[in-house]
Amino acid sequence: MTVFLSPEKSQIIQNRLNNSYLNTLVKWVNINDQLLVTGCNGYLKQNEKFCYLLECLGPVILNIKPAELLNIGHNKNPGGWEEFKKLLIMRPDIGLLEIREINKRKQILFFNRNVLNERLANLYNNNFLIKINYPRSATLEKCLEHLVQKIRSIDFPHEIGLFLGYPLKDVLGFMGLASLPYIKTQGWKVYGNEKLSDQWYERYQSARKLMQEKIGIGS
Repeated sequence: MTVFLSPEKSQIIQNRLNNSYLNTLVKWVNINDQLLVTGCNGYLKQNEKFCYLLECLGPVILNIKPAELLNIGHNKNPGGWEEFKKLLIMRPDIGLLEIREINKRKQILFFNRNVLNERLANLYNNNFLIKINYPRSATLEKCLEHLVQKIRSIDFPHEIGLFLGYPLKDVLGFMGLASLPYIKTQGWKVYGNEKLSDQWYERYQSARKLMQEKIGIGS
């Protein structure tokens, strides 16, 4: 499926791809990955590369996806990770929360404040979160604080799908709160009518592809 964006949206994305913020990030990840590969005698797992991390964050940085939850391992270059963080959050609307450590890997929620705010302000999404005991009329920070507390608890909060940009119907279906048939897994588990889920998934994949091309790591 090909997803077409409006001319205005396409222009905004192009501006994001070519601004100095992203140019600085791309230059930094390429240089530091090369140094890291050399230091490791050429052996570096895909998920240990900063280029791969930036690719995964493409939809968030390009204002398409509200958030991304990643487990990252940069033990080979902890100083580099701290520098990458500082560069990433130089843009005021981009934030991150280090949640916990799992098998020597950091679990981190990266988010776009503007996109996530809009997502949580949606009437249906907001009512759903209130029903499962999220603070009423809460700020974005309070909602994220509540979510992180639940992630650190015994029971993983499956409503996180809403924060990650999954359609509400798929979140409700996965949680058993809506009588919708399971259809397939494509980025996440899809329930009921798959058209909306396909559209959202393709938008996220397209943004990731654009970031991949920007970094110059091939197709």
